[in-house]
Amino acid sequence: MPLTEEKTVKLESYRPEPHPLKGALARRDISQRLFARFLGVSYAYLNGILNGYNSMPESMKQKTEQFLGLVNGESKNDDKRS
Repeated sequence: MPLTEEKTVKLESYRPEPHPLKGALARRDISQRLFARFLGVSYAYLNGILNGYNSMPESMKQKTEQFLGLVNGESKNDDKRS
């Protein structure tokens, strides 16, 4: 029997799940760099969050909701009169 055994390791099973926001930005054709600039964070930091390596802080969640509301044409100050 050889001294070394070959073992297959599936690295994909160790990869974290991407944040759902990553797909939402891609569907809206919004670059991560533009979104990072809006949030006031670096592209690298945002990329780590979107790829599941870092968790998103609460303050960033609030800004994200604000941004998506603006992109979707929603506003808290919309006048609902007909």
